[in-house]
Amino acid sequence: MVVGLGGCVASDAITVRGERVGFMYREPANNSSDSGWQFMSGRESQEFADDASNFGVFDVNTIANYDPDIIPFLGAPVGSSFTRDPLSGPLRPDEVATPPASERRNLTRAWSMELEPSFQGRVAEGSLQLLDPGPPTRTIWVSTWESPPAVPEGPLADVRSHANPAAIERFDEAGADPTEHRFATWYPETVEGRNQWGLYAYTFRSEGYVQAAFIVDDPAALGWALDAWRSLRYRAPD
Repeated sequence: MVVGLGGCVASDAITVRGERVGFMYREPANNSSDSGWQFMSGRESQEFADDASNFGVFDVNTIANYDPDIIPFLGAPVGSSFTRDPLSGPLRPDEVATPPASERRNLTRAWSMELEPSFQGRVAEGSLQLLDPGPPTRTIWVSTWESPPAVPEGPLADVRSHANPAAIERFDEAGADPTEHRFATWYPETVEGRNQWGLYAYTFRSEGYVQAAFIVDDPAALGWALDAWRSLRYRAPD
């Protein structure tokens, strides 16, 4: 099952005639409920493709039920396309958009994170906000406490006990340093009428801790959120 990706456009060749997906590509989304994905069988004639009535709007999960072969590629970025060649073979990438290289950026004098250049930062509501307008839109909220907690396990235990019980996934893991521990939860939510997914993550050290929220439209962005969170590093100020 594919949950939370939003809508897509699919050919009647797939949804009516029952043919497999032979060509899929991702365009920029038109709105927050649009995944940008387009699906065709690859057998459509030009006349068929020119008639808009031969295409419909569906939830991505519906097309995944018709053809599960598409599922491994649904997290691909805008600009990606995949084709069956031959039409009876597996889906293969035509060209995959190459994401910009990440760079290590200072969040405070002590904490840094690896981020793409597209992220712009500002202070909002007392926290650091890092925004990539996309598509897809990605937002990171960061709050740091550099006054050391008396016992790091105390705040960690409190966070664990108050974690959202409906979380889809929990991450409870050692950090990059022996004094470090990380805890996060991942779940969908609706904020001001907008559906989104969030990785709510904490990084604890003896020197202090970081609370970060990674907010995305696409649940396939979990891998990115985890990589960004795990890239957090502490270096004692000079």
